[in-house]
Amino acid sequence: MLLRLIGIFVSVCIFGGCQSLSRYEVELNQVSDAVLSGQLDDALGLHERQHVTANQLLYFLEAGELYWLKGDYDQALKLWRAADQLVQAWESLARLDTGLITQDVGSVLINDKVKSYQGYDFEKVMLTTRIALTHLMMGDIASARVAIKATHEREAIIEGFRERQALFVSEEDAQKSYRIEDLNGYPIETSDAPELSGLR
Repeated sequence: MLLRLIGIFVSVCIFGGCQSLSRYEVELNQVSDAVLSGQLDDALGLHERQHVTANQLLYFLEAGELYWLKGDYDQALKLWRAADQLVQAWESLARLDTGLITQDVGSVLINDKVKSYQGYDFEKVMLTTRIALTHLMMGDIASARVAIKATHEREAIIEGFRERQALFVSEEDAQKSYRIEDLNGYPIETSDAPELSGLR
């Protein structure tokens, strides 16, 4: 019962305002309303029609939650495993590709205009946690242990990646020199005013 309550809380959080892409969140308002009113079949239909290729990870995460709420745990796990494969692809890049460090958090450029959603750190960790809890609820202890182990490994990968990212930003910042002229909109002419000069 406790595991089910945790799952319901996570599901409501995802569909009720914890999504990471504001535009995607707006598009899912109808899905959220259907979930909160208990109309899960309608929610699944709406969610499928609003599927965006660039948001593939979110699609699998959210569809998995919908099927979980419906009680179809096997289908939920199937969708979450598909999501997990996408996260594992990110992990491979995070281990090896230094270019990923310069990308926006949560997304990677596909081309000049389209970004592929890669998920925030908490979503990556939550994914394997949800998989573990669902296996545990279904009585599959061995699979739950595998998912828990994967969660710990994922946390370590994310920690290492963020440390390298922070170091990169720090080193890049140290190489830059900033001038007051670079501040757009700053009234530069006032910087040499006698009143200010007397305060230096």
